[in-house]
Amino acid sequence: MNELHTKTKHAHLDLKLDNILIGSDFKIRLCDMGTATPLDEKVLCKYGTDDYMAPEVLKVSKAR
Repeated sequence: MNELHTKTKHAHLDLKLDNILIGSDFKIRLCDMGTATPLDEKVLCKYGTDDYMAPEVLKVSKAR
């Protein structure tokens, strides 16, 4: 996941168990990159799955 942030400069925004795969080489791979957003881009709407969101993110998104 470090490569996602440091090399591609993106945030996944929907990281959950369903989006984590283990390859035959036992390396972890992320899938469903549809919500991946550049780190320098401001996120103006809610992305992701409520059950996996940090409470502070969920609280802000419900307040809008």
